[in-house]
Amino acid sequence: AASYLRESRPRLRQALVKHAGVHPYLASHVLRTATERARVQGLKLKPATGDLEQSVLQMLERIILDTLLRDREDFAL
Repeated sequence: AASYLRESRPRLRQALVKHAGVHPYLASHVLRTATERARVQGLKLKPATGDLEQSVLQMLERIILDTLLRDREDFAL
């Protein structure tokens, strides 16, 4: 999962800024933190049954929303 996030980072960051309307710094922060957490926890991706990038974007948007609502920069992954 971490390698996918790392490889897809530019596309994911751009999509988060454009579609979710968040500041580029917040998008970068969430991507960086999610990548590190995925690496530390050894998370794996299941074989894609649908659009993998869309699913990852939805997860990242939920993390951003949680981060903004709780006014913090830590989140559970």
